[in-house]
Amino acid sequence: MRTKLEIALGRRRWRVKDAELVLAALAESGNTSAEFARRHGLQPKRLQRWQERLAHLESPSLALGDEPEVAPLLPVRVRGTDSVPPALHSTTPGAAPTLDVSVGRGVVHVPPDFDEEHLHRVVVVLVALC
Repeated sequence: MRTKLEIALGRRRWRVKDAELVLAALAESGNTSAEFARRHGLQPKRLQRWQERLAHLESPSLALGDEPEVAPLLPVRVRGTDSVPPALHSTTPGAAPTLDVSVGRGVVHVPPDFDEEHLHRVVVVLVALC
């Protein structure tokens, strides 16, 4: 029977719980990240990314509902209305078009009457997860 660690190590995509388990095993091993990664067939960069991601999630300034001290800058790509699929155009004459915000691999579809504070909180959480 496989251990939880073996199951986590075998997953192509880790969940937060998997990463926590693997990083705890790394800390207990006393090995460097490179040695641990080599032993378990992992890329050292994967361990580093998850260490950063978990440290970011554990930061007190990013507790759910809180805002970071400095909001991160995100890349923005503006497209002309010609390149926007018709389904994303506003159906109400005179209303602002729908806004799509891409964060990592996710997209947040924002209606014309969005609440700025709510959108900001959603983007902060998504950035922390990316």
